[in-house]
Amino acid sequence: ANADAGSISPALIASLAPNATANITARHTVTQADLDRGYVTNIAKADGKDPKGGNVHAESTDPTPTPGAPVDPTCTTCTITPITQNPSLSLTKTAVAGTHNKIGDIINYNLVVKNTGNVTVTAIAITDANADAGSISPALIASLAPNATANITAKHTVTQADLDRGYVTNIAKADGKDPKGGNVHAESTDPTPTPGAPVVPGCTNCTITPVEQKAAVALVKKVTNTGTGENGVFVLGNQIEYTFTVTNTGNVSLKDLVLNDPLLNKPNITIPGVLLPGKSVSHVEKYTITAADIAAGQVTNQAVIKATDPKGGDVTDKSGTDTNNDNPTVISVAKPPVAKDDVKETQQNKPVVIDVQKNDEAGSSVIVPGSTTIITQPKNGTIKVNTDGTVTYTPNQGYTGTDEFTYTVTDKNGQISNPAKVIVTVVPTKPVAIDDTAETQWNTEVKIPVLGNDKTDGAPFDKGTVEITEQPKHGTVKINPDGTVVYLPNSGYTGTDTFKYRVKDEYGNWTDIATVTVNVKGFFIPNVITPNGDGKNDSFVIVGLENYGNADVTIFNRWGNEVYRNNSYKNTWTGEGLNEGTYYYLIRLNNSGKQEVYKGWVLIKR
Repeated sequence: ANADAGSISPALIASLAPNATANITARHTVTQADLDRGYVTNIAKADGKDPKGGNVHAESTDPTPTPGAPVDPTCTTCTITPITQNPSLSLTKTAVAGTHNKIGDIINYNLVVKNTGNVTVTAIAITDANADAGSISPALIASLAPNATANITAKHTVTQADLDRGYVTNIAKADGKDPKGGNVHAESTDPTPTPGAPVVPGCTNCTITPVEQKAAVALVKKVTNTGTGENGVFVLGNQIEYTFTVTNTGNVSLKDLVLNDPLLNKPNITIPGVLLPGKSVSHVEKYTITAADIAAGQVTNQAVIKATDPKGGDVTDKSGTDTNNDNPTVISVAKPPVAKDDVKETQQNKPVVIDVQKNDEAGSSVIVPGSTTIITQPKNGTIKVNTDGTVTYTPNQGYTGTDEFTYTVTDKNGQISNPAKVIVTVVPTKPVAIDDTAETQWNTEVKIPVLGNDKTDGAPFDKGTVEITEQPKHGTVKINPDGTVVYLPNSGYTGTDTFKYRVKDEYGNWTDIATVTVNVKGFFIPNVITPNGDGKNDSFVIVGLENYGNADVTIFNRWGNEVYRNNSYKNTWTGEGLNEGTYYYLIRLNNSGKQEVYKGWVLIKR
């Protein structure tokens, strides 16, 4: 009944004598049920007729049972042919290509389980210690015939540990039962490893999925306090409080954080702990403002953070004002006032008030008026600082020349300026002698107050120092102790005369030379002329005639006859052609539109 149809040969034996035998062959094609059972059991039957037509029946026995063949209690005479059972499974696992660079990214897996044996495997459980719980589908395969396959999917959610490692490694397992209840086990392999995936010793069959590592760090340096100056500006001696914020901007953990800031006295500052991606840690340090910072007008610097990534590589960043830049941290400090040099002039022995702050420039705050401070004293004078910030310079008695001193000013922030130089020129006093005019009659002296219109220059005149530098040509001068000058014209002189003088002030400084102009007036009509050719009194000379614009002279004899006329007389009549005797004159003088008339007599005596 278990032979293949048509395989019994011969299936009919016509006759068989006693003790005779006949050989028959038969075949049985192994079925899956045979394999699953592990053996083939069958029994052959022979049915013939005896000579009387009665049935003759026989069932086969196995004279040579196969060693190790199982015993079928229900068929002890069966021929049992054992079949070798090879229960076997294979399991492959491949990762679906994708981007895996942050926590929460999903790695999708495709698994294929195959029955590589010759028996049916049942109750195949798929497990993966690294797969997300509940993500294996299907997790149980009821039955899998030889050469049959089943497709399974699984998922893994990327963790920080995966990112730090740089890859995800896992292995899946298939566990089923063979027909005899034996365990059939398979572990996954990766038929198509991801290019560039690392090799993990001890797990050569693992499915290894690289994850993209991005090691990055950002350092932000900010000032978190204000200075004590106006509007919170930092001044000399203030402490700047810097807050350093280190942020892990990558996707892997960082450790061994070391902060280096050349501005601080601590060149390498260790920040303990492990810094996870997206997390930040802060550190505070202080720095004291120096004079060099004030001179520079600001504090500028940049710190550097150094960390170690999971592979032991260095990760660094220069500090910035935000995580997305590397701009140095720049803090403006109080700008001190700027004192500027001054130039001033004064006269000897004369104090002078100097507004030294007038041209100074304020810095971050206004200059305190009373803050003027003398740094170096003058060598040839004294300084007094006034409450309004001005200074009074007093030169030493009698000193002339250049003197100097230096000073500083302070603003409301307490910032001190640079020293500025003040140059004071002490000039000698310069008295001024002014030209004078005087008037006198002929042969009459005149007292001239030559100093009356002269100008002093901080010191009175020394009246006893009047000096005639050029004598008059038509007279003489005499200097009085009171500084006046007496001028006496030469006898008979009329007209203009000049002389020059100068004078000292009490500091011994001379004036320039001034000119004194004296107008000597006079009008005299002589009564006698002696035209004898001796050069003395030879002509009718009217003294002072030059002071008039025009002179009309007429001479008459004693009988009233006109003997001489000149309407523009120049003192030239000599009585020529006339006898000695008495004559009479009529003189008309014209001056500025006015006429003066003089009448009288004159004697000609030869």
